[in-house]
Amino acid sequence: MGILFLSFLIISSPNYAYVEIEKGEGCESIAEKLHEDGVVRHPLLFTVWARITGNDRRIKAGRYEFNAPSGIREVLRKMVRGEVLDIRVVIPEGKNIFEVAQIFQSHAGMDGGEFIELARDSSLMNKFDIHAPTLEGFLFPDTYFAFDSIPPGRVIEMMVKRFFEMFDSTMRKRMDSLGFTLNEVVTLASLIQLEAKVREEIPIISSVYHNRLEKGRRLESCPTILYILPERKSKLFYEDLTIDSPYNTYMHPGLPPGAICNPGKDAILATLYPVKTDYLYFVAKGDGTHIFSKTYKEHTAAKKGIGGREGR
Repeated sequence: MGILFLSFLIISSPNYAYVEIEKGEGCESIAEKLHEDGVVRHPLLFTVWARITGNDRRIKAGRYEFNAPSGIREVLRKMVRGEVLDIRVVIPEGKNIFEVAQIFQSHAGMDGGEFIELARDSSLMNKFDIHAPTLEGFLFPDTYFAFDSIPPGRVIEMMVKRFFEMFDSTMRKRMDSLGFTLNEVVTLASLIQLEAKVREEIPIISSVYHNRLEKGRRLESCPTILYILPERKSKLFYEDLTIDSPYNTYMHPGLPPGAICNPGKDAILATLYPVKTDYLYFVAKGDGTHIFSKTYKEHTAAKKGIGGREGR
């Protein structure tokens, strides 16, 4: 009941806009930014009122969070007081919802447990028109600015908004041409993100997965096994590969139901634009790079050559 009530509060709340004011920035420029982001409806009225009250010379630089829309007096009051988002939080690529929650909790005092509950809340996903098991994959990795004890719902809104700013119309057209859904794009991108340790290999690993999907082969992605394990392991064993889960890509063909981490833009672009190869296999060399193979015979030889490591 508590989760449903919290979700209702977030869904019925106003949108939030995040505006950065530069040091020495003029009032007209500030008004235009606020207008473009939906914070104030009448930029000229904002400018006139700021000058009449003398607040145009008292606005402090920084990153601000506003309800969109907001009243002019409320906006000016916040900027004159300097109520800025002054806590810098960096979310690396490839973190899952639990790790994202921990980072925001430790850096900005956010309630991590509430964040995880909201990231799994179907009504909140409906608000963003996201059709996926959870918000995993849609919490875009980037640098964020927050205030102490920031509500989890606002963090989620910031991150999902950043995702859709990144996933532009060109990407969406490419997705449609491939016959993918948005959930399938972020799901495949999440596998690629966790497999690729070297940026140059991201499009190649993408090509392997695309080739295996086209041939109806199981993806056999180790990160999907690590995702479903109750405790993280440094090495997987055969019994781990037999865990009964729809996320187990060693047992089930095709993509898992949803993403297993939150991928960055490079992995998403590689999902949409894989390089053309005939590779069907790869094995880790131990230095972050992989050996790619076209046949199982080549793949077996590659594994033997580097000490029998696991690989697709």
